[in-house]
Amino acid sequence: MGALIMFGMVIVIANVGGLYFLMQDKKEAHKAK
Repeated sequence: MGALIMFGMVIVIANVGGLYFLMQDKKEAHKAK
């Protein structure tokens, strides 16, 4: 059970990190224009 929770946390953190990176990338793209 503990391993399953850890696995879920890793997925959530990865998704949040990916979304944050995409948002930052979009801001940079707007700045370039």
